[in-house]
Amino acid sequence: MKKPGFVTLVIEDTDGKRVRNLISETPFPAGDNTAYWDGLDDLGRSSSAVSGKLVNPGKYSVRGLVRPEIEARYEMSVYSHGNPPWYTGNKSSEWLTNHTPPSAILWIPEKNAPMRGGKSIAGGQVLAGSWVSEGGSGLAWMDTQGNKLWGQGWVGGAWTGITQLARDAGPKPVAGVYAYAAVAWENELRLTELLPKSLGAGSDERMGTGEDRPLLTPTWKFPAGTPDLSDKGYGGNDGIAGLAVRNGLLVASLPVTNQLLFIDAHAHKVLG
Repeated sequence: MKKPGFVTLVIEDTDGKRVRNLISETPFPAGDNTAYWDGLDDLGRSSSAVSGKLVNPGKYSVRGLVRPEIEARYEMSVYSHGNPPWYTGNKSSEWLTNHTPPSAILWIPEKNAPMRGGKSIAGGQVLAGSWVSEGGSGLAWMDTQGNKLWGQGWVGGAWTGITQLARDAGPKPVAGVYAYAAVAWENELRLTELLPKSLGAGSDERMGTGEDRPLLTPTWKFPAGTPDLSDKGYGGNDGIAGLAVRNGLLVASLPVTNQLLFIDAHAHKVLG
């Protein structure tokens, strides 16, 4: 073997019929190794006794597979800088979502970022968005050291946080909007403006405290026949894979339709 691995071997007769499961998931080092067969089949065998019988004389072949060691890769939300990491009712408590890891990060300059606790945050704020939320913050606001300042469960509609974030750094941005957020769910593209001041909280606190509003009303729908985007696993990038904006012209990349969607953010309308 070229490198260490876990080996499974079976013995088969000339008709390809299996007569013995010899070893399974057995670790072997790199180099030459020997696996012994006592000539017995699997019939009547038990884990506590050698109760097989000798196979008939003839030709037999061995077939097998090998795999490397399976590595565990943690791909879920990391509980760290919530204050505390669990929910207390304070918007700086708990961390991100309980379904998906963060997939969007955006820095907001101090002069554009919303105030927290009646004061601006030195160095600006960092936004972190996660796709699906049944608890936690689908969109979180942090300081530049990663300490959570604020959080919102759903953005743009039920179940969704954010997969794409963008800021207009052009000379003619839309006044009163410091960032744009986007997420695809079912047959909708949920585009949201983030505002420095609240417009008034709704009845469902999971939808935030009024610091965001839809960019398009009604919500933009994918064409008929587009696959249900909530049924595509937890990747979140089948509906929208990119978001950019400058001088109020917003562009969304839509892999599921192989198109770019252009929107006039000043007029809140689709250009094509």
